[in-house]
Amino acid sequence: WINLPLDTNSVLFAGVAAAKLQRLNDAANYYSMLIDHRINKEGFAEIYKWVANYYYGNKNTAKASHYILLGKEVYPSDPFWTTLEFDVLKEKGNKEELFAFYEKVIDAEPANYLYRYNYAVELYQYGHKPDPTDRPVGSDVFIRQAEKQLAEVIRLLPSFPKAHFFEGQIIYNTGIDLLKKSRHTMAGDEKNDLEENAAQKFSDAIPYFLAVEELLGSVAKPDPGELANLKEAYRLLIIIYDQLSQKDKSQEYDAKASVLDND
Repeated sequence: WINLPLDTNSVLFAGVAAAKLQRLNDAANYYSMLIDHRINKEGFAEIYKWVANYYYGNKNTAKASHYILLGKEVYPSDPFWTTLEFDVLKEKGNKEELFAFYEKVIDAEPANYLYRYNYAVELYQYGHKPDPTDRPVGSDVFIRQAEKQLAEVIRLLPSFPKAHFFEGQIIYNTGIDLLKKSRHTMAGDEKNDLEENAAQKFSDAIPYFLAVEELLGSVAKPDPGELANLKEAYRLLIIIYDQLSQKDKSQEYDAKASVLDND
């Protein structure tokens, strides 16, 4: 029997039956036979995806990676493999490996703004922590890299509000860092410089939050994520204008925020 050719239909039906009976490990074994033979009949892409996703869901990153590679070999144009490979790398927790993969994917698809945006999120979350003592060595480098990716996202898709909001947040948080540092500085000149630099950062963040308002303020029914970004943009504008002693602008955005809260 070992030398008999693979009976594709029988193995497929066995896998389907096992899956329906919730014998998922058996289903994975049957489906894996088909994948290991590089079977690529119509509709088989979903079997490749099922197996790779099954092993990923069971925390078996080695097998998940193996079947991702086979899937990419047989169905190279399907974006599913790249998405799952990102998930596997995140599960492994090796940031250096994850960032290298982002660089590789972006080099291959430089116009894909979502890869760039997600990379910026990963870079910033790694480089910036609320407590500066928790940040990795060279955290400023990761933050600058995140801003570089966001600048490209905004260039590629200026109508993407999340990118404007995120860039505004990064600049605003830099201002907060400077302000906190000034409060622990006794030297007068240094303290003044830090406060002035913080105020400049707050001013620099304003156009990005205003872009969020321009893109979302007139949307009749923004989705929950967009609404949350718009509300947060207003909240940060209120804080910034208070810091800059522009009470009229602070009150203007306080009124706009109230309207959103009452809708």
